[in-house]
Amino acid sequence: MPRRRGRKPALTIVPRKPTITIPPQLRRARRHKKSNRPILEALPGLDARMLARERLFPGDWFGRYSYDFAFIVPAIARLTLTRGNAEIMHRDGRRQTIPVHWNVIGGAVRSRRPTFVCRCGRRAFRLYLVGSFVCRVCSRGVYACQACYSAHRPALQSIRLRRFMGAWAGKTGLPPRPMCMPWVTYTRLIERLRKLDAQLPKRWKSRTFSDRMLLPTVQYSTQSERRL
Repeated sequence: MPRRRGRKPALTIVPRKPTITIPPQLRRARRHKKSNRPILEALPGLDARMLARERLFPGDWFGRYSYDFAFIVPAIARLTLTRGNAEIMHRDGRRQTIPVHWNVIGGAVRSRRPTFVCRCGRRAFRLYLVGSFVCRVCSRGVYACQACYSAHRPALQSIRLRRFMGAWAGKTGLPPRPMCMPWVTYTRLIERLRKLDAQLPKRWKSRTFSDRMLLPTVQYSTQSERRL
């Protein structure tokens, strides 16, 4: 007798979850959360440009100047400067020696600008105190604009611009023109401030940032924009 063929069972299709391929270098990366990283504006720092501006370095390679630096940086009990090194005496008695490298600036004057050499070998104008004075990369710090959300950055820029123009932190409205500021510069800064105020979020609280983090960090350029 011929063999009867039964019906084939219905096939059930199980949808597969989409697989996302991650590069191996990202899979092995050890990324740190920004919330656990220190904010650079809140850390005590030592700036080589400020030392050169105030002429605290000796004029020759044989000089050795020592300063009581606690009034500027409380964590430093004593600062000894030579043309090649900066020796720091910490409050707990530790001594740290940081090499100083002088960069030659091109031009007719050919001036020299000092930079610190971190323990990792990088050259930096500013060192931050995280146990000892290290560069920005070794401190694992982030800037205040990186620690807040992107929607809150215009508020941070607006507060810093108001303080740059001499207004109080909690004062609302447009700040008055500072003394000796040209009207052209004041008009451009006010226009920039109005653009930032138009981008402010509805709810903004600066409890995360201290008074030191809200200070202006740059000199605002006021060049006129080029029209295409």
